[in-house]
Amino acid sequence: MLGFPSMVHSTSASASTADQPRAVKRHDIRDAIQRLILEGEFTSGKRLGQRDLAQRFGVAQGLVREALLELQACGLVEIVDNRGVFVRQLDIPAIIEALQIRQMHEGLAARLCCQRTTRQDIDELRSISQQMHKLSKENKLSEMSWLDRQFHRRLLELSGNSMLVRLADSYLILGKAVRGGRDPDQVYAEHQALLQAIEDGQADQAEQLARQHIDLAQQSLRQQLEQGQTAPKWLGKQQ
Repeated sequence: MLGFPSMVHSTSASASTADQPRAVKRHDIRDAIQRLILEGEFTSGKRLGQRDLAQRFGVAQGLVREALLELQACGLVEIVDNRGVFVRQLDIPAIIEALQIRQMHEGLAARLCCQRTTRQDIDELRSISQQMHKLSKENKLSEMSWLDRQFHRRLLELSGNSMLVRLADSYLILGKAVRGGRDPDQVYAEHQALLQAIEDGQADQAEQLARQHIDLAQQSLRQQLEQGQTAPKWLGKQQ
């Protein structure tokens, strides 16, 4: 049985709602399928059978169905009438569009974080950034990419704007789907500068640094394409 990613917090023993364990398990399944797509095991065009996935994860088909609906909402899979669920054929323009949306939203999130984050929050983000840098140096790109998504997701959460968090579900994964091949030292420096601006309460600078960080990711992606570098095997060819 496939182990689920650890991004979902465990449910409190004191939880009073009967549906809480169900929600956590659904998100576990969603995150596990998402990782299999991003890592290339489930390639573009692959049919995702609910029965097969339910057997693989040891859960009911209903939970798998709910997880796949969430993945459809964020753009990783598509449902074809009378045929089933398939890994979406993504293309580079779709990734660029996701990055453009991220640039606006995460700029706002960084600005809002200046009003809300605690020293503990900043320390948490610095720790994630340091782990990412270490994994990059060790060429553990899959683990690094997963942490990078958590870093940016956490920034959105710390903004205190629930709408930003909900919107992020529909584009954050697409915006992180291609590893930019950027210098890990530069990425680390950008993260640290952003966190320092947030800690200092410099809202204008924090927003500018957040937007610049994502703009540089776009530039790196475009440069990769111009140089003919290979995209992940599940990603569609540029039109």
